[in-house]
Amino acid sequence: MKKLSLFLILLLPFAVLSQSIGDTIVIPAINYSQTHGSGIRDTMILFPDDPGQTFEKIIMSYNMRCKDGLISVPGNTNQGCGEWDYSCNTYITDSSRVDSILSFCSSHSISHFSGESFNYVETPTYDYYQYLQQNVQIDNIISENQFTIGLGELSLDHVIQADELSGKSQFLITQTELTLAGVSQGDINGIILNTLSDSEATFFMLKMKHTTDTLMNVKSPELDDFTEVYFADYSFLVGENRIQFHTPFNWDGISNIIIEFSFTNETPSNQLLIKGEDAGEDYGIYANNGTHIINDMGYTEVPAGPLSSISEEITVSFWCYGNPDFLPANTTIISGVDNDNNRQLNIHHPWSNSNIYFDCGYEGGGYDRIYKSATPLEFEGQWNHWAFTKNTISGEMNIFLNGELWHSGTGTTKLINIQDLIIGNIHAGSLNYFGKIDEFRIWSKEIDQVTIKNWMNIELDDSHPYYTELLAYYKYDEGSGTTTADDSPYGETAQIHDYVLWSNERGNNLSRGFHATSQRPNITFLQGSYDLTITDEIVVDSVENIANVVTEYEIIPRYGSTLHDSLNVLFSNLYYQACYEHTYNPEGILIDSTEILPTATIDITELIYMGYPIISRDFH
Repeated sequence: MKKLSLFLILLLPFAVLSQSIGDTIVIPAINYSQTHGSGIRDTMILFPDDPGQTFEKIIMSYNMRCKDGLISVPGNTNQGCGEWDYSCNTYITDSSRVDSILSFCSSHSISHFSGESFNYVETPTYDYYQYLQQNVQIDNIISENQFTIGLGELSLDHVIQADELSGKSQFLITQTELTLAGVSQGDINGIILNTLSDSEATFFMLKMKHTTDTLMNVKSPELDDFTEVYFADYSFLVGENRIQFHTPFNWDGISNIIIEFSFTNETPSNQLLIKGEDAGEDYGIYANNGTHIINDMGYTEVPAGPLSSISEEITVSFWCYGNPDFLPANTTIISGVDNDNNRQLNIHHPWSNSNIYFDCGYEGGGYDRIYKSATPLEFEGQWNHWAFTKNTISGEMNIFLNGELWHSGTGTTKLINIQDLIIGNIHAGSLNYFGKIDEFRIWSKEIDQVTIKNWMNIELDDSHPYYTELLAYYKYDEGSGTTTADDSPYGETAQIHDYVLWSNERGNNLSRGFHATSQRPNITFLQGSYDLTITDEIVVDSVENIANVVTEYEIIPRYGSTLHDSLNVLFSNLYYQACYEHTYNPEGILIDSTEILPTATIDITELIYMGYPIISRDFH
């Protein structure tokens, strides 16, 4: 009986070992001239075809050669031999024989659902929000004085932009102007605007506040401490339009005041033109729509060409509003990789433990990382501005929240090489970010804190100090479709994939994207004594619920072959879970729920399929 000594190795050629002469057959398997692909060298070994011979044992023997005679260490796994080399995972396979393995998978995958029976409807479902409007009727004007500030003949279209879905504007009137016009300390009971066109503004709201500011600042708009004085749907007609306050504004006689207009329309109305003047300085700011995307099971694919210039420095910034129904969870809001799919930029926002992770740069088998635990209001339930910077020369990584330094780290010197970047999930198509995203920006430069804070609330233009280093800028202003324009110098349109929902901000909630103006409406202030009838009216608005992405699978058998059965997608569609629509009162408290009856049900079953591995033996 003869023995066969087989010399076989995955990565390196073999040395020959033999038994006694005459009872061993030596078969060389792989030689040093062979190249490897994906870390593997293999070959087909043919046993001697001699019916008179049998083989008792196969002996495998091989050499192992380490690059430059070095051994890899943690943190530098490309130095020489490592753990996967000396463990020598080597297989002998008989490709003529196969076996089957019973495997299982679900018949459907359904986002945001973990049950076994999915009741659904095909049309959108909504939650409803009540707002308390107050209609003011003048029964009698007992006495009244009118004081006009501004006598211009300009036709202003930015005061109340009723031809948009929503808008907000603010105008400053100085104490000197009020006093010279004759306004006295005490209650201001209303105003008059002179319009040059007819239009409708629903959810029309007027607020006022005292201020020591002498100009309006788009970089730091006034958002708090206003007093609501009017809230109702309003039909503007050509001529004088009286807005009688439901609550007078008590002017202290010594402060400047800011008057704020806002509205939210279900559909745009006619353009509203209002008489005004040029005050000569920035006494006004205005914004509209606040268009953004609601990311769920989709992503935005950023063209990679301009990103190749990133190496030593980077800044990424964006506004986001995490969905409190789904967060915290394992999410990725930005994912960038190199050509070998190594992680070069990754932001978990947040992870299920509420940590914000910032990974950037790759070298020696690892990436630089800093992280910190966030509070719920820092990642969900409100708009927040985040900026992430890295400088490999100084070794610093920083995270800024709403313009303030939130976290930092040092010793992070790995260079950055981004060849593929997506917004909304990780490159494997998982870890989806659940929430709103707006104003995404990326530079090949570490931006300083002052510049980040000065520009986070306004749109970028070529006056930005690092405009030439701006590589991508997506404002998400389109409101529909599957693309978003790039307002950087490169102009690389980005593709939006899978499921995202376009949305707009309510006018009274607009907080950024303002434009400065010196043109201010003519305003007549009213002070007097009135008999009023004020009627409360509950007005309801609706918000569409997030749809469920439903994917159905089927098994395609591969009988008579060594191929695995295939898992094939039959269809993928958007359905809405048939559960409840909720109604919230003006204070945001749930007051009612209406059950939605399903039009159909999907029962999630178990699909059985077979895997067919080739028979092999594992040697170590």
